[in-house]
Amino acid sequence: MTKLQELEILAKIEKLIQSAGADSYIGMTFSGIVEVCLDNIKNDFGACPVEDLKLAREGRDAAQKELKEKNAELERIGGALHALEEKLAAVLKSLHKLAQDSYAENRAKLEAMPIDADESEVAKVFRNMKLAEAAFKLSEE
Repeated sequence: MTKLQELEILAKIEKLIQSAGADSYIGMTFSGIVEVCLDNIKNDFGACPVEDLKLAREGRDAAQKELKEKNAELERIGGALHALEEKLAAVLKSLHKLAQDSYAENRAKLEAMPIDADESEVAKVFRNMKLAEAAFKLSEE
């Protein structure tokens, strides 16, 4: 079939489509098809809007499936993160209590030391008290 013959057939098809009316199902379905056919004939193209639509729908479906999977993964990660936050809060609470107790214990030791206590022992207790104080402050942040 020649291009001229195809153009003649296309003209007949266009008249049929137009006779159905723009707001008919046929008119809506074939909207833009005549132009695609004309481009195909003039430029030796093989564009197929129905195939393009099928591929677009498949792409959309694949994207929706992937989005659903990613959302489920985000929910799992969110749950795991929440569990970790709870564990971290419990650890910080324990650290806070341990540091508080250690500070109080070392302060009591320091206060109970005699005046002639060994300086290295005093320094050790004082250092432990300062470390406990630092841990206590860190656990409050």
